[in-house]
Amino acid sequence: KRAVVVVHHLGQAQPVAELAEWCRSRSVLLIEDCAQALLSCHPGGAPYGSHGDMAGFSLGKLLPLTDGAALVTRDPAFTPPRAEGVSRTAAEAAGLMRAHLAAVESAHRAPPGHDDAWQAVDATYRHAYQVLSRDFAPSLPTASTADIVARLDASAFAERRRAVAERVASGIANSALLPFGDWHLPGSVPTALGVLVPAGRRSAWVAQAQRSGVLLSSLVQLWDYTDGIDCPNDIDHRDRHVLIPVGENLDEASIDHLVRTINRL
Repeated sequence: KRAVVVVHHLGQAQPVAELAEWCRSRSVLLIEDCAQALLSCHPGGAPYGSHGDMAGFSLGKLLPLTDGAALVTRDPAFTPPRAEGVSRTAAEAAGLMRAHLAAVESAHRAPPGHDDAWQAVDATYRHAYQVLSRDFAPSLPTASTADIVARLDASAFAERRRAVAERVASGIANSALLPFGDWHLPGSVPTALGVLVPAGRRSAWVAQAQRSGVLLSSLVQLWDYTDGIDCPNDIDHRDRHVLIPVGENLDEASIDHLVRTINRL
């Protein structure tokens, strides 16, 4: 059966209402990739993921978790496929992702020009998902994940994260930065604010921000994981992508410091 996959990149909504109508009129499945759009809602209040036949969410891209994902579907008879001889537990899956996050931290601390550090980020990411897609079947989350999710005040969390994003976005006055996507979509809960920096300056800017205590994320080989899928716009600008953090735990002093640092780049 044919399917269309739509990605709500960085929590920014795509025109899924129109796309859902188009798909259903042609008996085409619509799958929403909401990995970076947990808790986001469309202006009318419908949550991201509610228009498609299926939607996938990644908990760890927004919440302080190292494991956890959710798949929702309109088909009550749907049963997730289970691999034969599954050998990976939820705790082992979390361990693979912790290795990836450790590589990310090391890469941020490496001097500019150390591409091998970012190659390790790419390698650990690929390894984790290759192993999980082959050896991991749906299961209960780890106890720590279940506890954090159970105690989460989703409305307060989303409101705070949107407020931080708005404060950061409104304070940025660096004319060399080019936002990509819409930072101000009503109801969105952004994972980060995406910008394009001048060509050839990303490593130096990330290092300069790091010296001021600000960790900007460099998107390295952003779409190389999707073999056979051509994303020319992202590939053309891949060496210019930078993500600005907008975590809900940032206090006012931290936000001011973040904005000042970015404006000095």
